Amino acid sequence: MAEGAVVDGVRADEETVGAADRIAAGLRRKVASGELPLGSWLRQSAIAEEFGTSRTPVREAIQALTATGVAELIPNRGARIRVPTVREIQDGYRVRAELEGLAASIAARYATQHQIEQLREAERLFETAVADVVAGEEGLEEGRQRWTRANDRFHDIILDAARNRTLSAALEWLHLTLPRNLTWNELSRDPRLMQTNVAQHSAIREAIERGDAGAAREAVIAHVMSSAEVVSIGLGDQS
Repeated sequence: MAEGAVVDGVRADEETVGAADRIAAGLRRKVASGELPLGSWLRQSAIAEEFGTSRTPVREAIQALTATGVAELIPNRGARIRVPTVREIQDGYRVRAELEGLAASIAARYATQHQIEQLREAERLFETAVADVVAGEEGLEEGRQRWTRANDRFHDIILDAARNRTLSAALEWLHLTLPRNLTWNELSRDPRLMQTNVAQHSAIREAIERGDAGAAREAVIAHVMSSAEVVSIGLGDQS
């Protein structure tokens, strides 16, 4: 089919752009959730099969991810999800700590009772997921999925309570280059770190529940920077 040809009133190149956007969005979600780990190679044929498209929109999607720093091109090898440097980890987590700290301080002022109850439930699910992994009652992959869902839920509720779209957009971008799942990769090596993570969530929830904006902000900053430390050490050991 010629480029730009019209089929059923839709230009072929418009269909390609739409497919590329859909693929890029799907890959971003996989990166943010940890389903597509940092350093993963982006195989065009496999991605095309997964999304039911040709390779053309896949190439465009990968180019879009590369342009935003989510992916990188390696000469003679292809594209992969970019692995940040230790310095980028430290800088990124510092920004994330301040942004999430701001969200928590706003949430402490404006969270509804329903949101507080949701936060308690997310905290409970998080604690249960960690307990099962520490006790050896669940495999690491199943544990990762449960931990990720509960962790994302906890932080997303706080962000929802803050009701600030600009803040949400900024954090969404950060989570593409520094997925929360990075923390799991390191915490899962040490049960004590996982249990500390649970205690940090409790401190955050308690501060928000009692409406203490300053304490909520400080608890989140301490939580995020603690994650930055363990992730930085882990990446440093691998370099």
